[in-house]
Amino acid sequence: MLAALCLSLSPPSHAAGGPAMPPPKVDAEGEPDMRPAWIAVPLVSYDSTLLFGYGGFGGVIWPSADPEQPYAFRISGQFYKTTGGYTNHFFRFEIPGLLGTKWRWRSDLRYVNWSQAPYYGIGNSTPIQKNAPEQYYEYAKVGVRFRQDVRRQIYGDWELFYTWSFRREQVQVPQGTYLAEDLDQGVATGALGGRYSYMGLGLLRDTRDNEIDPSSGSFINVSGRLSHPALLSEYTVAGANFNASHFTPMLSGRVISASNLMVDMRWGEEPFWNLAYIGGLGKGVVGGRWAFRGLPEERLRGNHVAWVQQEFRVHIWQGEVLKNDMDFQLVPFVDVGRVWDPGEQDPLHHLHMTAGLGARVDVRQLAVLRADVGVGIEEYTTGRQAILQVYVLAEHPF
Repeated sequence: MLAALCLSLSPPSHAAGGPAMPPPKVDAEGEPDMRPAWIAVPLVSYDSTLLFGYGGFGGVIWPSADPEQPYAFRISGQFYKTTGGYTNHFFRFEIPGLLGTKWRWRSDLRYVNWSQAPYYGIGNSTPIQKNAPEQYYEYAKVGVRFRQDVRRQIYGDWELFYTWSFRREQVQVPQGTYLAEDLDQGVATGALGGRYSYMGLGLLRDTRDNEIDPSSGSFINVSGRLSHPALLSEYTVAGANFNASHFTPMLSGRVISASNLMVDMRWGEEPFWNLAYIGGLGKGVVGGRWAFRGLPEERLRGNHVAWVQQEFRVHIWQGEVLKNDMDFQLVPFVDVGRVWDPGEQDPLHHLHMTAGLGARVDVRQLAVLRADVGVGIEEYTTGRQAILQVYVLAEHPF
């Protein structure tokens, strides 16, 4: 399911984690070892929606002499394509202590091309026709996305953060598809694609012991955002987001209880191709690899969404593989939640729940590789049925 080879191009420095990191290791002369740590990971993956994927993930971290900074500078990138018509390349860099200050800067440039992107409707209850024509639930999209986040410590563990996100999307909607019908009826908007840009401001508290693979502490953030023509956007939308993750060690640290709560709300004329995406500092989309694992990618779209996730990250073996320190984990998980859309008549107890088992590998505390197998309950016009989804990628879902 996952083929990964980690190439250590230079000796590892201290871990790329959260605020409570130890100082850099020392070299043979007793001086801090300030050499960068490298990682290169060729990926071969399978996703039930995206099908077989191939590519690579790589990055380099320069250590920091400041014990209050997790690292001095970090860059990473990904090249990724699948046989399901999906492409996702990105380049990212982050400076925790910008110019020796308490400002933290992160930028992400991404290119996504999906010739078989899914659209199943808008709202919490969107049953699928089993015998629908081929490509009835598909459309094509290609876009460039740029995002930057700036954070500054204000008191203790509390920080202010500012976000600017810009997305340029082109869409193609074949006639006779479910999306074409919704666009004609005015149920969905955004048929011409276009520019979507928003600015956000929020407050966060980060007490995690490690950002890459936390074992204790919390990450809590709340924010508001606005998309408007004055911000180079073709859409006017206001949004709010609340996210809280908590990590608790159990059984002498052999098991980590990881919990996550997400609430995201928006008001305005949101284009359909952005409805499945989360604002604030949240990851991913509603359905698929990040939330509701067991349902197809972008399965649910709605102006409001809430979910809870629970994982138990069981450390089963730690050791050296190919001269790299690795931590292997088994992770049972469950995701529960729903979306809301104005005017939808759907009872509050109509929740979507998925569950499954994952395998994670923490490579030198520089990256976490994961493979999750999730089971979801899909809704068809003829009734409900359990389905299986497989996801392989980097990073914990939260």
